Amino acid sequence: MKSLEENKNFKLTEWRKEWIAFSNKWQADTKIYPVKAKGDALAIAKALYRKYFGWIISMALKKSGGLKKMSRAVKTCTFI
Repeated sequence: MKSLEENKNFKLTEWRKEWIAFSNKWQADTKIYPVKAKGDALAIAKALYRKYFGWIISMALKKSGGLKKMSRAVKTCTFI
């Protein structure tokens, strides 16, 4: 976002190196975080799926020419 706001090129190679280092450290970590479940896990998972992956359906609708063509496909999708 910062590069867009400042109208500068995004330094992808530098970002990728930082991201890989961060990701590897996080994945190798063995810390255990205490959690207490609250609410319906399935409902929460469905809401998160729709929030972060709902755009896929929107894009498919736009590319297919509308809701009529996609309605059957969307109705048969199983959301986690």
